[in-house]
Amino acid sequence: MELIVTSADRVVTGLVIAENEVSMTIQSVNEKIVIPKDEIESRKPSQVSLMPEGILQPLSFAQIRDLVAYLTNPTQVKLPEGASSN
Repeated sequence: MELIVTSADRVVTGLVIAENEVSMTIQSVNEKIVIPKDEIESRKPSQVSLMPEGILQPLSFAQIRDLVAYLTNPTQVKLPEGASSN
C-alpha cells in the first residue's frame, strides 16, 4: 500500500500496479487511478492495512494458523467434490 499526495492535494491510497517514467497506476479499493508523476507531491508506504481492524478476533489460534497456511500455500486447493467454481 502506498499513500500518494498530488499537487492538487488529492490523497490516493492503494497498490502500485504499474509505473513508468511519466505515470503511476494505483489500484485503490474501488478503481484504477493513473497519476502523472509530475503531479505527485509525496509518496510513502501506508501505515494502514486494507484489512479491517480486528478481523482475526473471532478466530481461534488454530483457525488463524490454518488460514495463514492456506493463504501461503503455493498450490491451489482442489474444490470439494461437486462444488462449482463459479
